[in-house]
Amino acid sequence: MLRVKDPSVTIPELTGKYGMTLLDRYDFDSFSLYFLASIRESERYTLTPGSNEAHRYLWTTSGVTLELTHNHGTENDSSYQV
Repeated sequence: MLRVKDPSVTIPELTGKYGMTLLDRYDFDSFSLYFLASIRESERYTLTPGSNEAHRYLWTTSGVTLELTHNHGTENDSSYQV
């Protein structure tokens, strides 16, 4: 698990620069969880993060996932450092 300050910056970097795929997300009152993985080039991931189908895929995949945790409000807090 990695804590991130602003997922709107971190997720595009991981998906664009490093080729990871956002598999799923969970949103709670004060924080959100994002799960990313490297998908084989032959596999096409079409599930919508946050959907029941994406939840099932996430918890049954045999691959390794990266979990990002974002505490809501930290993206606007100049004193918050990751």
